[in-house]
Amino acid sequence: MHEHWRKPHLTVEGQRAFWDDQAEGYENADMTVDNQREMEVVVEQCRNIDCREIITFGGAVGCRDPKLILEALKLDPAAPHMFPKITFNDLSERQVAWARTRTLRGFTDSGISIRYIPGEIKNVAGTIVPSVPLRLVIGVYECGSFFNAHPNEGHPMPGFDEYLKNWRILGKGFLMDWVRYSAGGIITSCGTRSRIDAFDPLENRQAVKNSLYVLCQGALNTSFEDVLGLQIIGRSADRNGFFLSHWYVGKSFRRMLEEVFPSHEFSMSEFHFAKGMVFSIERRGSRPQGVITTLNNVIGNVLPHSQHETLVAMKNLLVA
Repeated sequence: MHEHWRKPHLTVEGQRAFWDDQAEGYENADMTVDNQREMEVVVEQCRNIDCREIITFGGAVGCRDPKLILEALKLDPAAPHMFPKITFNDLSERQVAWARTRTLRGFTDSGISIRYIPGEIKNVAGTIVPSVPLRLVIGVYECGSFFNAHPNEGHPMPGFDEYLKNWRILGKGFLMDWVRYSAGGIITSCGTRSRIDAFDPLENRQAVKNSLYVLCQGALNTSFEDVLGLQIIGRSADRNGFFLSHWYVGKSFRRMLEEVFPSHEFSMSEFHFAKGMVFSIERRGSRPQGVITTLNNVIGNVLPHSQHETLVAMKNLLVA
């Protein structure tokens, strides 16, 4: 039987409670380690510039960046003055503390200076003064991969099955809701939602997956132009907080980006791979010497009413 479950109020406090509980183990979870192609794209975006600054938003215990970037750049820890200036952020204070005392400690022990700032991206961004022109690198999940695996490309399990498998982390019950985007940053429900429990019979889970996929096919084939993506909320009645994620329709997410980063002012490169996509954005005429990274679907974890203003806050760092 289903436990009593209702959609939680989507608040920062609820999100923070969830991520605080994940500080000690999320870096090795399935959802984190099956998106390596994204990291390859990001590292290349750092290698092809003289990278003197890295600003990480939504670092989630440093499991994706800047740790992996610094390791891939093969900088010599014996020469800390050669390392880029680093700022690390996550919503959760416990995640930030874990990065400082565990995941990134080796860098600080080598004399590399890292600034740690917990809090919402839209607020933290306003406290940062970049030292060099920056390139923004955003990695998000693509909705087709929520329903289809790509085992030969490092994405062995559809997101739907992966989430249910990881119910102990994400929650016993899930609400899955297609959402649309309207100009000005408004994200609202399409009214097509499903409720699924991790312990539902297999045939029930498959029926929900199939029904959700119908709209996914329509959105990917341009039948539903305003569909932004699939919103997933996971929670357990006996635990504080909730998990939130969005899996995006590529063309719709790009439209949202282009509203914030108009083409006459910014150039944008787009990369697609098994689980998701990366967008690399910089101001036209600039010569970036640093990067802002928000990877592994961090934007998809931002509250829907804050996604647009979060993008605007990062844009302001590109024009500072």
